[in-house]
Amino acid sequence: MEELIRQRVNEILLSHNISINKFSDGDSALQNRLSRQINRGASITAETLFILLDKFKDVSAEWLLRGEGIMTKNDSENINDNFDKSQYVSVEKYESIVNLFGQTAAELKDRALECGALYDEIKDLKRQLKSDKYT
Repeated sequence: MEELIRQRVNEILLSHNISINKFSDGDSALQNRLSRQINRGASITAETLFILLDKFKDVSAEWLLRGEGIMTKNDSENINDNFDKSQYVSVEKYESIVNLFGQTAAELKDRALECGALYDEIKDLKRQLKSDKYT
Protein backbone atom coordinates (compact mmCIF):
# COMPACT_ATOMS: atom_id res chain seq x y z
CA MET A 1 0.00 0.00 0.00
CA GLU A 2 2.80 2.42 0.88
CA GLU A 3 4.42 1.76 -2.47
CA LEU A 4 1.14 2.75 -4.16
CA ILE A 5 1.07 6.00 -2.18
CA ARG A 6 4.69 6.60 -3.17
CA GLN A 7 3.73 6.15 -6.84
CA ARG A 8 0.83 8.59 -6.45
CA VAL A 9 3.16 11.15 -4.82
CA ASN A 10 5.48 10.85 -7.82
CA GLU A 11 2.47 11.26 -10.10
CA ILE A 12 1.51 14.48 -8.29
CA LEU A 13 5.02 15.89 -8.67
CA LEU A 14 5.11 14.95 -12.36
CA SER A 15 1.67 16.38 -13.09
CA HIS A 16 2.62 19.67 -11.43
CA ASN A 17 6.00 19.62 -13.18
CA ILE A 18 7.86 20.03 -9.92
CA SER A 19 10.92 18.25 -8.52
CA ILE A 20 11.55 17.36 -4.89
CA ASN A 21 14.21 20.10 -4.82
CA LYS A 22 11.80 22.71 -6.12
CA PHE A 23 9.02 21.44 -3.85
CA SER A 24 11.21 21.72 -0.74
CA ASP A 25 11.99 25.34 -1.66
CA GLY A 26 15.48 25.48 -0.13
CA ASP A 27 14.61 23.54 3.02
CA SER A 28 17.38 20.93 2.93
CA ALA A 29 15.92 18.89 5.81
CA LEU A 30 12.59 18.63 3.98
CA GLN A 31 14.37 17.85 0.72
CA ASN A 32 16.37 15.02 2.35
CA ARG A 33 13.30 13.61 4.07
CA LEU A 34 11.20 13.70 0.89
CA SER A 35 14.00 12.12 -1.11
CA ARG A 36 14.36 9.29 1.43
CA GLN A 37 10.61 8.71 1.59
CA ILE A 38 9.80 9.02 -2.09
CA ASN A 39 12.90 7.73 -3.87
CA ARG A 40 14.66 5.47 -1.38
CA GLY A 41 11.76 3.59 0.19
CA ALA A 42 11.69 5.08 3.68
CA SER A 43 8.27 5.07 5.30
CA ILE A 44 6.12 7.97 4.21
CA THR A 45 5.04 9.95 7.26
CA ALA A 46 1.67 11.54 7.87
CA GLU A 47 3.48 14.88 8.10
CA THR A 48 4.76 14.45 4.53
CA LEU A 49 1.26 13.65 3.30
CA PHE A 50 -0.13 16.72 5.07
CA ILE A 51 2.58 18.91 3.51
CA LEU A 52 1.75 17.55 0.04
CA LEU A 53 -1.99 18.04 0.48
CA ASP A 54 -1.43 21.54 1.83
CA LYS A 55 0.84 22.47 -1.08
CA PHE A 56 -1.37 20.89 -3.75
CA LYS A 57 -4.86 21.91 -2.71
CA ASP A 58 -6.33 20.52 -5.92
CA VAL A 59 -5.21 16.97 -5.08
CA SER A 60 -7.83 14.66 -3.62
CA ALA A 61 -6.80 13.18 -0.26
CA GLU A 62 -9.02 10.19 -1.04
CA TRP A 63 -7.09 9.54 -4.23
CA LEU A 64 -3.69 10.05 -2.58
CA LEU A 65 -4.37 7.77 0.38
CA ARG A 66 -6.71 5.16 -1.09
CA GLY A 67 -6.33 5.49 -4.83
CA GLU A 68 -10.07 6.08 -5.15
CA GLY A 69 -11.53 8.61 -7.55
CA ILE A 70 -9.39 10.94 -9.59
CA MET A 71 -6.26 12.83 -8.60
CA THR A 72 -7.69 16.32 -8.78
CA LYS A 73 -10.87 17.54 -7.19
CA ASN A 74 -13.55 18.64 -9.58
CA ASP A 75 -16.22 20.41 -7.59
CA SER A 76 -15.40 23.98 -6.60
CA GLU A 77 -16.87 23.52 -3.13
CA ASN A 78 -14.28 20.85 -2.32
CA ILE A 79 -11.25 22.52 -3.92
CA ASN A 80 -10.56 24.72 -0.91
CA ASP A 81 -10.30 21.87 1.56
CA ASN A 82 -9.34 18.24 1.76
CA PHE A 83 -12.38 17.35 3.84
CA ASP A 84 -14.48 14.49 2.56
CA LYS A 85 -17.96 15.34 3.83
CA SER A 86 -19.07 11.72 3.49
CA GLN A 87 -16.65 10.93 6.33
CA TYR A 88 -18.10 13.63 8.60
CA VAL A 89 -19.15 12.58 12.10
CA SER A 90 -21.51 14.91 13.97
CA VAL A 91 -20.61 16.16 17.44
CA GLU A 92 -23.49 14.12 18.89
CA LYS A 93 -22.28 10.94 17.24
CA TYR A 94 -18.70 11.67 18.32
CA GLU A 95 -19.83 12.20 21.92
CA SER A 96 -21.85 8.98 21.88
CA ILE A 97 -18.81 7.08 20.57
CA VAL A 98 -16.60 8.60 23.28
CA ASN A 99 -19.20 7.67 25.92
CA LEU A 100 -19.40 4.14 24.55
CA PHE A 101 -15.61 3.83 24.75
CA GLY A 102 -15.72 5.12 28.33
CA GLN A 103 -18.40 2.59 29.29
CA THR A 104 -16.50 -0.21 27.57
CA ALA A 105 -13.27 0.75 29.35
CA ALA A 106 -15.09 0.78 32.71
CA GLU A 107 -16.60 -2.65 32.00
CA LEU A 108 -13.20 -4.02 30.99
CA LYS A 109 -11.69 -2.69 34.20
CA ASP A 110 -14.45 -4.36 36.23
CA ARG A 111 -13.90 -7.65 34.39
CA ALA A 112 -10.14 -7.45 34.95
CA LEU A 113 -10.69 -6.90 38.68
CA GLU A 114 -13.14 -9.80 38.73
CA CYS A 115 -10.61 -12.01 36.91
CA GLY A 116 -7.94 -11.02 39.41
CA ALA A 117 -10.22 -11.94 42.32
CA LEU A 118 -11.09 -15.27 40.69
CA TYR A 119 -7.41 -15.97 40.09
CA ASP A 120 -6.65 -15.31 43.76
CA GLU A 121 -9.56 -17.54 44.79
CA ILE A 122 -8.27 -20.36 42.57
CA LYS A 123 -4.80 -20.01 44.09
CA ASP A 124 -6.29 -20.23 47.59
CA LEU A 125 -8.32 -23.30 46.65
CA LYS A 126 -5.24 -25.00 45.19
CA ARG A 127 -3.32 -24.23 48.37
CA GLN A 128 -6.15 -25.67 50.46
CA LEU A 129 -6.21 -28.78 48.28
CA LYS A 130 -2.49 -29.31 48.78
CA SER A 131 -2.70 -28.82 52.53
CA ASP A 132 -5.73 -31.15 52.77
CA LYS A 133 -3.82 -33.75 50.78
CA TYR A 134 -0.99 -33.84 53.31
CA THR A 135 -3.17 -33.87 56.43
